[in-house]
Amino acid sequence: MDRLRQDKVHIDMDLMFFLIERCDKALFAPRMRDGAPVIEGGFRIGTLSRIGSRVCMTQKQIAEAFGCTESHVNKHINLMKQHDLIVNWGHGWYEFAAVLCWKGGFDLQAAYRDVQPSHSSMTIEGNVITYSDDDEEA
Repeated sequence: MDRLRQDKVHIDMDLMFFLIERCDKALFAPRMRDGAPVIEGGFRIGTLSRIGSRVCMTQKQIAEAFGCTESHVNKHINLMKQHDLIVNWGHGWYEFAAVLCWKGGFDLQAAYRDVQPSHSSMTIEGNVITYSDDDEEA
């Protein structure tokens, strides 16, 4: 958030928190073998069948529920994408960076953060987000 302030980006934080509140709770489906969960190397093996940082709403639904225009929603969702707050999206869903928003167990968050696709200029280590500038020389 400090980077947003430094860049003087004005994202509608009420809208962002509105969306975060509506994110699905993570759901882990363990792989089963002979009626028992599969365990390899001390870890349960399975699939994250619902992601804990994803909101499933269209821009029209968001605008109606939040009480604003679709153009307002579109503008601020685009700002959230540009600044790596929303890292994945598709028709009718938006996914926040798991380090910013997560509903579900911390073990699932840690596992998902290791594999969550994100913008190439952003790296996540622990709870620290680091941005690199494309035009900056090392």
